[in-house]
Parts: sequence; structure tokens; C-alpha cells
Amino acid sequence: MQYYGLNALQDKYRNDSFRVLGVPCNQFKYQEPAATSEELMNGLKYARPGHGFVPNFNLTKKTDVNGQMEHQLFTYMKSECPTAANRFRQPILYEPIYTSDVRWNFEKFLIGRDGSPVYRYASTIDPRTSQMLDADIAAEIKKTIHGHSLDHGKTDIDIPTTTKTTDHQH
Repeated sequence: MQYYGLNALQDKYRNDSFRVLGVPCNQFKYQEPAATSEELMNGLKYARPGHGFVPNFNLTKKTDVNGQMEHQLFTYMKSECPTAANRFRQPILYEPIYTSDVRWNFEKFLIGRDGSPVYRYASTIDPRTSQMLDADIAAEIKKTIHGHSLDHGKTDIDIPTTTKTTDHQH
């Protein structure tokens, strides 16, 4: 399951200043109905994926990633990286619909240290097994370590309020 893969990525690259940020969204078949961060964390721990799962990465508050109410962070990321999928899943629960839209839960964006989107990955990419994703992350970290990261991509976009997941482990 994707959550375990995201935990594995966070563990693998933690010492390299790499951070996973999860953005819960309820625009895809109503799969994230939690109204509060506590409900969200309980859903992860007891239902999906369940079995006591606790993410080791930060999660934002529930956020629209498409449509009229989409967060400006996603407007920016989608404008910089073309879509990684070629079809929409049904039902579509927002308007307007654009070809650049996030297509499903767990679509991923790799963001460089300068704040610029570098790559976009389809929701089917499993963080535990994708050699491409792993290689792209390692290459981006290497750029930063060797001072090759450019500084032209900074933006003034506010990221939605985050919930530190480690506070909810007990």
C-alpha cells in the first residue's frame, strides 16, 4: 500500500533533508471523509491501511487539489509538471475539469529544494518498488548536496496547515 511506501521513503532519505508531505483530499470517490486531523489519523491507524499504522511524515489538512477550490500550491505544481496519467477515473467530483488535473489519490510531485516542481508521478507508482522514483529523488538530493540547486523557483505559496503525525502516535 502507498502509505507504507511513503514511510519507507521518509526513512530512507531522512538524513538527506528529504521530506514527504501528504495532502489528504476527498475529491476522488470520497475516499478521505475525515472531518478532523484526529479522525484522519484514526482512519489510518485502524482502517486504511490499519494494523496500527502511523505515518512518519507530515500530513496537511484536507485540501482540494482540483476544481474551483483547488489550493494554489496545486495550481502551481500542475502548471509546472504535465500530467502523469492519460485518463480520469469516475466519478469526477469537482468542476471545472482540466487536462492537467491530479487524476487520483497518491499522485506524487517531487519538489526541488528551490521550491520548483521537478517531476510528477502517476498514482500507480509504488514508492517501495519504483526504481525511477528512487533514482529521481537521489539525483535531486545529489544536486542539492553539490550546490547545483538553482534558486529561481521560489514562490510565495503558503502550504496548508500541517499536522505533525508523530504527535498522534499514542
